[in-house]
Amino acid sequence: MEEEKEVEKKELELFLSEKARAHNMSAKKIAELSGIPLKHVEHLLSGRYESLPPAPYLHGYLTRLGTLLEFDGEVWWGKLKEDGALVGSGPEDRLPENRFARMRMPRYLWAIAGAVILIFYFILRGSFILGTPTLTVMTPQDIATTASTNQVTIRGKTEHADTVRVNGEPASMTPDGFFEALILLEPGVNTVEITAAKFLGREKKAVYQIVYEPPLQSTSTAKEEEEPGTLEINL
Repeated sequence: MEEEKEVEKKELELFLSEKARAHNMSAKKIAELSGIPLKHVEHLLSGRYESLPPAPYLHGYLTRLGTLLEFDGEVWWGKLKEDGALVGSGPEDRLPENRFARMRMPRYLWAIAGAVILIFYFILRGSFILGTPTLTVMTPQDIATTASTNQVTIRGKTEHADTVRVNGEPASMTPDGFFEALILLEPGVNTVEITAAKFLGREKKAVYQIVYEPPLQSTSTAKEEEEPGTLEINL
């Protein structure tokens, strides 16, 4: 390529000076437009490579100057490496990390952080998730009681329970834990089992005995009607 042949015949400082004059740009103007510090632009134009920053920076400078002054910076980068004019920054020769840039956390650290959060969550909320709910029965008030009707409403309140069942049937429950259920009684002793349970936890049960005594039916004695008597007439 013609540009590669030109590179072989010239030194970088002479080449850059010619490009700067062709574009009517001073060192200060080049620094302003390229973002390269002025002192480094002056070092490049004067050939003071020993005063330039390490190779990775110089590579970036040549790329920006190539875009600004219309030449292939990679060609000059290759020539400088062949001539041994580069100042190395270390075995890996790469740009230093930006200490203000946001660092990406390795995946295993995310996993550890997630596990720690879960552990603390279960420590704080474990009793709520896996613990035993509370159960307070308001009606009936006594464990053993009697009823004169065949229908009784069971009422109460629970905390930390997901469901409340009365004799195996779900009771209606408000968000604050109040529940109620209507049950039908058979004459005699009725066992009522109330269970408050959590989805992943334990259960709380209460057993009540309700004796249903149907009211006695009133009996009335029917009055016997007298049959009309027979009137005998003797002539």
